Amino acid sequence: MKKLGFSIIGIIAVIIALTGCEKRMHVSDMTFKDGGGYAFHEGEPYTGDVWSDDDKTACFTYKDGELSVMTAFHDNGQVACTAGQKEGEGSKYFDTEGNAIDEMTFFGTYRSVLENVAETASQMQRRSR
Repeated sequence: MKKLGFSIIGIIAVIIALTGCEKRMHVSDMTFKDGGGYAFHEGEPYTGDVWSDDDKTACFTYKDGELSVMTAFHDNGQVACTAGQKEGEGSKYFDTEGNAIDEMTFFGTYRSVLENVAETASQMQRRSR
């Protein structure tokens, strides 16, 4: 009976390892076009999330190679802002507690977020073809 218990635990551990450990894609894994407007992995248009290399500054979501949403984060992990690329999807801004704030307050208060995202955007520009 003990062997059966260990076997079940082993099987569950393997299932979790195989399904829950998807590799995050990072800016350094990708090639870009138009400064980050389009992403490619191994020459193919990419669909999915691309994270800043530090895993915390920003996440860019692509569909069929085209940027659809950019999300930037505060140092504490809270979402700082989101920007959709499709018409009608405006930008949204948040303070470090997750409360919605206006654009002027965001730009005046959270300059470090903007600087961090600018550095990631610069890296994307360098990786553009």
